[in-house]
Amino acid sequence: MKNTAHTKSRDFIWLLAGLYWSLAAVSAEARPFAYVAMAANQSSENQVVVIDTATNSIVTIVKQGIGLQPYAVAVTSDATKVFVANRGSNNVSVIDASTNTVVATIDLMGAAGPVGIAIGNGFAYVTNEGNGLVSVIDTGTKTFVVNWHCR
Repeated sequence: MKNTAHTKSRDFIWLLAGLYWSLAAVSAEARPFAYVAMAANQSSENQVVVIDTATNSIVTIVKQGIGLQPYAVAVTSDATKVFVANRGSNNVSVIDASTNTVVATIDLMGAAGPVGIAIGNGFAYVTNEGNGLVSVIDTGTKTFVVNWHCR
């Protein structure tokens, strides 16, 4: 007999993965700017590089308030906020796109290792490494909503 709970869970995970990849292709760019997460190494700090895509030049580098190991970036559809999943600190930094400053840090409430983020319909969906959780964030209020168990 087929395990329908397992099948539904697997199908749901594939749905979320498809949602992530379809949104991620356009979400890291807020015209004419692109936002690139860069984790620290021996010669740099944790940071998000803001690039003017019209001139292919660096506009600024956001360091203050970025968490440990920034890993993925998504921009709201109105291009006012940039959400950065920080793998090393298990949180999400929110950048105000008009000032390129961090305006909030959102704890993922037990989720560990955020490795992907997508935005749709006023919510950010954060995939977390190894624990089967998808964290949901309200992009308007910049607050944590819930962790979905997807296993």
